[in-house]
Amino acid sequence: MAIEVVGRRSFLGGSLAAGAGVIGSGLAAPTRALAAPGQEYLGTPITGVTTAGMGFTQDGRGRPLAVMIAGGTPSIFSVVDAVSGELIKSEPVSSVKQAWTYKTAPDGRVYIGTQSSGQALRFDPDDRTLTVIKDRPFGQTHFWATTITADGRVHFGTYPDGRVITYDPATDAWIDQGQVLPGAQYVRSLGTDGTMLYAGTGAVARVVRVDPATGQTAEIALPDDVAGESFVYDLDVAEHLLFARMSPSSVLLVYDLIRDRWVDRIADVVGLHVSSAADLMTADGRRRVAFYSPTGGPVTGYDLDSGERHPTALTTTYANRDWAWLQLPGLPRQTLMTGNSLGDLAAFNPITHEVRTLASRAEGTPYIIRSLGTGPAGDVFAGGYLTPRGVARVDPETGATTQLAWGAQVEGMTAHGTDLVLGVYPHGKLYRYDTTQPWSSGVNPGAPVDLGSAQDRPVALTPAGELTAVGSVPEYGQLGGALSLYDRASGAVDVYRDVVPAQSVVTLIHRDGVIYGGTAIWGGLGIAPTATDAVLFGFDLATRKVIFSTVPVPGETSIGGLAFDDTGALWGTATNTLFRYDLGTGSVTQRKTYFQADPTVEYYTGHGLFWHQGRLVGSTAGTIFTVDPATLDLTTIATNMTNLAIDRLGNLYYSKRGTGELYRWTSA
Repeated sequence: MAIEVVGRRSFLGGSLAAGAGVIGSGLAAPTRALAAPGQEYLGTPITGVTTAGMGFTQDGRGRPLAVMIAGGTPSIFSVVDAVSGELIKSEPVSSVKQAWTYKTAPDGRVYIGTQSSGQALRFDPDDRTLTVIKDRPFGQTHFWATTITADGRVHFGTYPDGRVITYDPATDAWIDQGQVLPGAQYVRSLGTDGTMLYAGTGAVARVVRVDPATGQTAEIALPDDVAGESFVYDLDVAEHLLFARMSPSSVLLVYDLIRDRWVDRIADVVGLHVSSAADLMTADGRRRVAFYSPTGGPVTGYDLDSGERHPTALTTTYANRDWAWLQLPGLPRQTLMTGNSLGDLAAFNPITHEVRTLASRAEGTPYIIRSLGTGPAGDVFAGGYLTPRGVARVDPETGATTQLAWGAQVEGMTAHGTDLVLGVYPHGKLYRYDTTQPWSSGVNPGAPVDLGSAQDRPVALTPAGELTAVGSVPEYGQLGGALSLYDRASGAVDVYRDVVPAQSVVTLIHRDGVIYGGTAIWGGLGIAPTATDAVLFGFDLATRKVIFSTVPVPGETSIGGLAFDDTGALWGTATNTLFRYDLGTGSVTQRKTYFQADPTVEYYTGHGLFWHQGRLVGSTAGTIFTVDPATLDLTTIATNMTNLAIDRLGNLYYSKRGTGELYRWTSA
């Protein structure tokens, strides 16, 4: 009999019921007496500096400075000496999630556009102040790009409305230039020739010329073979050439603004950005070039007249965070400065070819916990956001955490044999960590396996016999996730896209040769869903076919957790509702709604469901809970929490929403 009522909830005052260990996880039952029940704070296990962007300037005394915001909880703004790396100043900017875009005005002040908070910031290099010049102008919450025209006006590219908005420092006035193209959600990149603006859009890639004096726009048609790209991720002007880097292909296109046509393309460019023009001394004399970063190769000068490439002696790790020209002590003329996402700095002088690199002392911060999972030995691993400087491992006996050096955003993970398989964003990568050997970034885990097929976020992973099943969310601007089967021994991966048409696969579990999955109606960011209801499906490993699909909870748009109980019944959690599915009859036999949460807040991470010690234990709607399967009464363990993992001793681990704080619930 189906039950369609809002369930009774209570806060947990006693212990969880004793019983079996985690069903289907391969974990043993508790091996020692547990501590007294209750919640324990384990700290912030992943810390460091990850900056999405970086700005460069100098103060009135000529001291070169680098400025950056390390995203985390809270985010930290740092000012460092660009010659020594010395930390000059740091301060928390708790309202800022991250900042991708920095641009320096002729007066030396740096304008910074932030994400989520919708704040436009300005840094003054002389008095070292960081001020908010506007909060959410014209309702925009994300600033992705900034450029400054010759008249001193500052222009921002925005989300969610794909607008260009202009700030005039002389009058303190803001001007809405409007949406650059109908339906565009992102202006991801902006460049200028001094007068005109050039906007790169997403989640469908376009290039648009914008006249800031009139607001008039005109599209510059892209070559036909890049029509399927999601973003013009970077867009820069160096003299008469416009450089547009596409995503996800990382192809850099070159457009001649005088001849009004595309004239060149460069494959495998990592970004971010192309520098402004400068003179480079070569064996053949002085050349006028702009600099870019090939994937895995040295920083390279692009000859603005001939298109020739001139590799330099500077090789950087990670994508560069913009470019700047600064006068550095002991070097002639201007020196090219850049930095990476870890806050480290590098310089290249185009006259002498001297290279300088240094680690900055920018202040780190705790990373937001993005994912939790249980390893092969029953220890717990935590992944962070945004591109953290490691993953964390938690010792179940002591609660102590160890940060393992890495540079990847883990969306999901699973234990499989003695391996921990990690799904990483962006571009849908799988890594295999052999837990019997020491962790060594780049070695163990080694090179990734790419899902391909326009998959971006591998969020759901589970063992399926000898294979690892992976559920994923597609790239920005696309619908249609995938179920993939990964062979750890060979590295081969088979991708089955659209097992449920136009939906993402966000939870998986395997039993007896069938993979059971739950979907979310959304795809990558920047596109509206076409489906209305989340789907439960079964995929037969032998035939590689979907053998059933059903809507277990009409009106629910995401199914985030699946678990089998000890009778073989399949349970699932939609955002607000728990349901029981009978495999024998192919029908939902119980259903109960407990929450009224917005399903768009967390639709592909943060959810989970386990059969644990005779109860259902789950995470959804910001709540960690248990449910008695006999009565369907729900007991709340914690609120304002997300993610869920269970260690070998039966303890629960979860994180505070939007923070790097990790908690453990000990049951007895």
